[in-house]
Amino acid sequence: MGTTDALPTLGAGVTSLYSPSATGALRRLVVDELRRRDGPAYWIDTGAHASSYALYDLAPSERALSDLRVARAFTAYQHRELVDRVARRADPETSLVVVADATRLYADPDVPDADGAAMLDASLARLAAVAATCDAPVLLGVSSDAGDRLAERVRDCADRELACERTSHGLRFEGPDYETLVYREDGYRQTTIPYWVELLGAVAEHREVGVDAPPSPTDALLAGVR
Repeated sequence: MGTTDALPTLGAGVTSLYSPSATGALRRLVVDELRRRDGPAYWIDTGAHASSYALYDLAPSERALSDLRVARAFTAYQHRELVDRVARRADPETSLVVVADATRLYADPDVPDADGAAMLDASLARLAAVAATCDAPVLLGVSSDAGDRLAERVRDCADRELACERTSHGLRFEGPDYETLVYREDGYRQTTIPYWVELLGAVAEHREVGVDAPPSPTDALLAGVR
């Protein structure tokens, strides 16, 4: 369980990340992943999640983002087309595919419910195929700020689900094989009790831990003259 790392790592397959959009969790995860990977990476954006200023603030160097290609959709139909373009372009050299706020445009009130659901299903199928054929991680961001009638479709598509929330110590990630136990900030690390339990082990439940009573004044005096 990769619990002592500040951020979870992504393996091949589809991972969904549920987090409030204001946390910037998706950007942090992507930059951390690109720091370790080589090869073209594709980001399909909605809104301004792929802010160049925010990404470069997080990146250890400009080179870490040199292979990242970003395209932004403004309608569900544009988003659907971008997914197809990325699917056609992706190959075994692809290091990562990111879809920010994956359901947002398909849930737009201007898009009929049936059309939005059908287009999202088609996009998710293409992205799952990319993950399978290219053996590359596909990361789907889903905003947890409000209920989303389409979020369950993303959950059904994903091989792995991560959740993120902001705490007083920083971002906390949790998934089936990951839990944030160490929060890294500038110049220090904030650890948690579960971190030390994992590192050092817990006292066995059956072990009796006794506390000796303090010696009486008479016992202490006798011990001193022996």
